[in-house]
This record gives sequence, C-alpha cells and structure tokens, in this order.
Amino acid sequence: MNLFIFWSISHTMTDKLYINNYIIKTTLDDDIACRLTSEILDESFSVIKSFRDNEKCLVTTFTTGHMPGIFVLKVPKARFSRYWERFLTLFREGEPLRQFSNMLKLRELGFRGPAPVLAAEKRYYGYVCDGFIAYEYIDGRQATPDDAHIIAPELIKLLKLGYIRKDPHPRNFIIKNDEIYFIDFNIKKPIFFNKIRCMMEFCKFLERAPEGASYKSNLIDSNAVFLIAKYTQQTVSSFRRTRRKIKMSFTSKG
Repeated sequence: MNLFIFWSISHTMTDKLYINNYIIKTTLDDDIACRLTSEILDESFSVIKSFRDNEKCLVTTFTTGHMPGIFVLKVPKARFSRYWERFLTLFREGEPLRQFSNMLKLRELGFRGPAPVLAAEKRYYGYVCDGFIAYEYIDGRQATPDDAHIIAPELIKLLKLGYIRKDPHPRNFIIKNDEIYFIDFNIKKPIFFNKIRCMMEFCKFLERAPEGASYKSNLIDSNAVFLIAKYTQQTVSSFRRTRRKIKMSFTSKG
C-alpha cells in the first residue's frame, strides 16, 4: 500500500470540505485536497491509461505532482443523468461519496481494497448533478472463475459479518501477490432477511464461479434456508436476463 495514503488515512480523515461548489470527502490534508480537486476539475493531471470513457462512465489511471503513486479517477456519468437516481440523491449522498465511505468501511472490516483518496459531488437544486472519486490503483490481475478457491473464502468472511458487496462477479476482484482485493463494490448490511440475502449473494457468485461450491459449508448451516436463497436468486437472475433481452429488443428496433 502507498505509504502516503496509509499516513493520510491514519491521521487526517476529515469531515466534508467545500471546494469550487463541490462537497468533498477526503483522507488528505485540506491543502492537498484543494489542489488535487482543482487539478481533476481542470483535467491537468497526467493520464496513464483510460479504461473507459463513454456517456455512462469515465475510468482512468493517473498521476499527480501532489503525491506519489498511481490513482484511479472514476466519474459515474450515468448516475447523474438518470431521473430516479437524481431523485434519490435528494435524500442521500451521491455515488462518489457513498463509494468513498464504502471503501473506508471495507478496510475497517479488515478486507483488502483500494484506499480512497478523495470524492466530490456537486448539487443543483438539491440533487447531485456531477461528481467523481479518486482512489489507489491496485496493480494486479483481474480474477477469473478459476480463482474461486481464493475469492470464496474472503467473500464468505464478509457475508458471515452480515454484509453483501453486490455484484460478486470474479472480475470484480483483483489478485495481487496471491491476495484478493475487492474492487467495484457497494457493501451493505441488509436489515431485513439478512441471512437469506447473504446466502443469495453467495449463490449469485456460484452462478459465475461454480468452482466455489466446495466452500459452501463454511457459510451454510441450514440446507433448507440455502435452497430458499438459491431458488430466489435463480428467479431474480432469470427476471433480470429477461428484462435485459426485452430492453435490447426494443433498442434494436428503435
């Protein structure tokens, strides 16, 4: 882990800042946070590689003269254009600030993941209309279903704490030095039906990585509850696939 980020998280976690009409959450000193925010808004940082840049999302790695290391900049553009998500931000933080908090929470729980550096959001008449998040770049390889034997134990640890990470696809894990890092996650502790929801998450993981089934006994203490969770997850997955096909059909006709 970048020593600069480790020092920042350990010593300078702050409340929200307000910079250039943006609400900021950061693990940096205020002065560095201001400079980095301005650099991102001005697009004066040094791009290393752009992984995605379309109408839905921008994801790129970059360096900055304000601190050592390589970082990821993510701008979830689609989140700011969907009317329903805009409406929800009237009552909660936008995606960048929530992702920032999720990254801190994951590390607080003892799991490996990117160290958050800075997140920002701008509001217009109360709803979030713009924002971004910058975090540590994990230099490893993307996991595959063949890595289920490494992923499953860590995922089960999280589920046994009562948390789900959403979208537990193998590609959303990075392997570095034979250790698993969580990426692209939103962790949540369901209030209702927690046990079944956690089992559903593991069933969803098994849909993509069936090799992880041998670890099922580490999570499951009731076959009946597991069967309910499995059936429910299969129903949800089937519904989503059908909805996606219908949506694609209408799109192609248009």
